[in-house]
Amino acid sequence: MRISVINHSRKSDEEVQRVIRAINRQVQDDFAPHWHTSATIRLEGTPGGTANPNLPLEMRGDAVIYLEDEADVDAALGYHDRNLRGIPFGFVFLDLCRELEEPWSVTLSHEVLELIVDPEVNRLVAGPHPEDSDREVLHWYEVCDAVQDERYEIDGVEVSNFVLPLYFTGTEEMGGRNDFLGTTEKRTDELRSFGVAKGGYIGYYDPLTRTHETVTADDDARRRMEVKNRAKATRRSMRYRDRARVRAFESRSSPTASPTVELESLAIRPTPDARAGGDQHCRLKQEIGQILGRGFDLEATEDGEVLLVMPTAGAPPPSWGWEAARRLADLPCVLSAEPQFRVRLDHLEDRPAARARGAGRRASSWFDGSAPDERDWHLQQVNALRAHELFADTGREPGEGIRIGQPDTGYTDHPELRGRFEVARGKDYVHGDGDARDDLEGQEWHLHFPGHGTATASVLASPQGSQGNWQGMSGVAPGATIVPLRTSRSVVLLSMTNLARAIRRAVNQGCHVISISMGGPLTSSFLQESIDRAIEHGVIVCAAAGNYVGEVVFPARLPQVVAVAGSDVGRSAWWGSSRGDTVDVTAPGENVWRAEAKRALWSRQVRFDVRPSSGTSYSVAATAGAAALWLSLHGREALIARYGRSGLASVFQQLVRQTASRWHRLPRQGFGAGVLDIEALLKADLAGVRPANRLAASAPRARPFSSLPDSFDAEIAFHHALSPRRGAATREVLLEQVLSPSLRRALR
Repeated sequence: MRISVINHSRKSDEEVQRVIRAINRQVQDDFAPHWHTSATIRLEGTPGGTANPNLPLEMRGDAVIYLEDEADVDAALGYHDRNLRGIPFGFVFLDLCRELEEPWSVTLSHEVLELIVDPEVNRLVAGPHPEDSDREVLHWYEVCDAVQDERYEIDGVEVSNFVLPLYFTGTEEMGGRNDFLGTTEKRTDELRSFGVAKGGYIGYYDPLTRTHETVTADDDARRRMEVKNRAKATRRSMRYRDRARVRAFESRSSPTASPTVELESLAIRPTPDARAGGDQHCRLKQEIGQILGRGFDLEATEDGEVLLVMPTAGAPPPSWGWEAARRLADLPCVLSAEPQFRVRLDHLEDRPAARARGAGRRASSWFDGSAPDERDWHLQQVNALRAHELFADTGREPGEGIRIGQPDTGYTDHPELRGRFEVARGKDYVHGDGDARDDLEGQEWHLHFPGHGTATASVLASPQGSQGNWQGMSGVAPGATIVPLRTSRSVVLLSMTNLARAIRRAVNQGCHVISISMGGPLTSSFLQESIDRAIEHGVIVCAAAGNYVGEVVFPARLPQVVAVAGSDVGRSAWWGSSRGDTVDVTAPGENVWRAEAKRALWSRQVRFDVRPSSGTSYSVAATAGAAALWLSLHGREALIARYGRSGLASVFQQLVRQTASRWHRLPRQGFGAGVLDIEALLKADLAGVRPANRLAASAPRARPFSSLPDSFDAEIAFHHALSPRRGAATREVLLEQVLSPSLRRALR
């Protein structure tokens, strides 16, 4: 390996060369004989400007480390990772070295050694739990952290001590040494395997709690951790911050805890002439720029009906969003303007983990909770296999000709789903490109769900039978195709902007059904109007009721959406399912066999499997699959001719409720009409149902901010921020966070 060092600091090249020569000697003479891996470090020139790890013009080797005077990348003492193109890189900030009274040569040595051993920052090794030696955890593969306050000199240059391979062995070896220096003046005892020296710290991943933790030796080590906790740019820094994140979860788990609401965007509905391509569009953009100033991008939705103002220089305060929306709504070519909010993931209450560990989790069910061996048990429960028989004389696969839009975490190349995805019609709203592929990153985060889109897609449309040598499972509508729309890394939606954009794209791409296996506490006129538009175009929209939070989440909570709760194999309520009056039907949600795609922690290779999992995500996938079968069997155009395009979703919603099986052990309230029965749905008399005039007419709806008097504005702001059932403390905090002063006075 060749590592380029780029000097953006005020240090002279002569001084940097002297340090590099010493570190090269350390690597060749001290490090390589123990670790059997090596690197050559050399100083390179620079084209000027600031460092850009994603465009490393200065690099002439295999990796690059930048020397910077000031911590302009969120204040990391020195870190390394791989950039977006897979190139290992690192930074060393000299001002932070001075703050911690550590020679910058030691920091550079530290980063070089750890970059050599673990450039991707993803290696873990099994070892004892620091506080419970009877239990194993996965320790970070860091070679300097445990002894990072210890150093020695080479040619008058101080460099970092480092651990040896024996440090990562489970038992002590007689006569073995675990670090290069052995005993030092700072410690008289040998460093033990997986131990920590004075001034150092170690980190580990606990599979039981699914969190990263750190162990610090003393106050000096904790001070170092506080500095590294400020870093935000790399996976290594995510490890450093994880302990603080866990504490944040614990501190916010009380009933009075309040999330932090942020402004994500402004949704502007312009007049037809001011839409993209219209004569007044350029003038509207100029007027928006005059009102908001710099630091924003304008992006039109797929249909051109809505302009989104996206902050590019940090999120402004939510109260600013309301004031900005009002000013924009006063423009003559704007019909309405509305702020879109989000809630930070690290402020969500950690209720799922607590409930999973709690006693009595099976109180609502007589079933013992183990996964059935039959991989199609969920298909049997909803009579999907018998419904498939109705296609025998049609010459078509069940669901053939139906396109399902799937806003989720993206797609993968899982063998269960070959040929099922219409990738060219999809889009990635996370990275803003045309490829909705799931990168399968973030599984160490409690609220990230890599591979979720693959799992739900398999329940929707996995082909029948084995896929080559793959012994898998079958989906509800094996003949349907899926348009993947990557809207989030998490199914806990604390922002609805991307979901609303994805719904509009699904309509424009000719989708007939939209399956939403995600949800959250927020809604907006933008989201509701996007769903209304889909329904007016003859699209059936289904959404998951939610998991663990008790109440039905948005968008399932909206009356025009088919909301689906979860059942178990015993036809009882799944203990984790949300429930409420807005639920239409229940479908299998516990221990459902589905395709699994995940990235191995050690090798980073993608692994495919079929395993059981739980969540109303699978319940709604089954119901959306039922919609595809219904449209495919009767012919979508024939149904539109009978009911009208805008009446299609209403008729399906009514038939799902009318044909649901009453043979179940569900509670009397909160789980809709019963368990989904697809065979009965497909056999239902089409002449016996009529479209509702307006499915959502009797339900309270969020309306555009600009269309209501001041006395109602605050209530709508509160409604947009979180679901209505919150405590008084939460209400007061939201008043401070979300509302402008005039609106706070109006509500109080």
